[in-house]
Amino acid sequence: MTNLAQHGLAPSGEAPYPAITAGKLAPPPPSHILDFLVRHYIVLEENAPFDPSYWELITDDPGTVAMVSELPACDLCRLENREPAVARYDGPSSSGPNAPWAFLCPDCFVLQAPPVLGLGRAQYLFTKEEIPDEVRDAFFRARKFWIEKGIEAPPHDPFE
Repeated sequence: MTNLAQHGLAPSGEAPYPAITAGKLAPPPPSHILDFLVRHYIVLEENAPFDPSYWELITDDPGTVAMVSELPACDLCRLENREPAVARYDGPSSSGPNAPWAFLCPDCFVLQAPPVLGLGRAQYLFTKEEIPDEVRDAFFRARKFWIEKGIEAPPHDPFE
């Protein structure tokens, strides 16, 4: 398996990715966005050949980001009759067990949920317009790599 730590990615089941760096909320690095895009637009389970060497190239999903068509309003701000702020996170609405999930603005995210990202924890939300050029370039290089490995990459891509 690929060493995700060298790319700033924590596989599921390992330590979550901290949403706070140097005392401030910070989005995950571009490598997390690239990981999401490759997983969701190129390396789909139904496209995978039955070849063990293929699966050695796949890592556990760190699940720190999610792409949305537009950033939603904060569910908790709306529930508390405040002016809804733009939500940047999808995560638990409280720190209690079995808390329902909600779209959270940065203020509500820090107050309601543990400020960590990962599968089963929370995801940072982004739109396709926010994808850095370096990630777009890397995505197309990754697409070429996987096509050469025999993956039938879907004709659509996240930038259309």
